[in-house]
Amino acid sequence: MKRAITLMLAMTMMTGCAFFDPYRDEGIFILKDTPNACGSTGYTYALVTYGDSHIAGLPLSTVHAGAEFRLVLKPISFDSGQLSDLEDRTVKITGKSAGPGDDWLSGSGTGADETIVICVPDDTEPGDYSYLINVDGIGTLDPRVQVIGH
Repeated sequence: MKRAITLMLAMTMMTGCAFFDPYRDEGIFILKDTPNACGSTGYTYALVTYGDSHIAGLPLSTVHAGAEFRLVLKPISFDSGQLSDLEDRTVKITGKSAGPGDDWLSGSGTGADETIVICVPDDTEPGDYSYLINVDGIGTLDPRVQVIGH
């Protein structure tokens, strides 16, 4: 009996962990009724984690033209004294394409800011856009964002 209860409790705990993922919508357009900072509704977010010698992010995100693209910054350190140093690092976003069509793909902030918000213009041509995420003193990452119509 004790073994059966322990097994049921363990299964319940594992099931709860499998269903609760705070970043399950990462990289996917989320339509909301509330206005965003770009004067429209809806957004896509991507998590950018960085630490002592690493930087990681979603390789491909999908955004709508005329909506908001949010990069959520999460500095990670196993040494609590070093976390404030990581939060002060500048994170810079720049478009990587050769043409002028990715001018909108730029921004900067710090881990203390928590989020970099980029407005995707209404007239952005659908397609894939490469961009660079550069974290001061740590490294550079080159993910892509796919812009789709409204």
